[in-house]
Amino acid sequence: MTQSLIESSLLCLQSLLSVPA
Repeated sequence: MTQSLIESSLLCLQSLLSVPA
């Protein structure tokens, strides 16, 4: 349950860092 939340959080952070605006 929490693992999915952590994974989505990491993916969001990665995408934000990958495309710095």
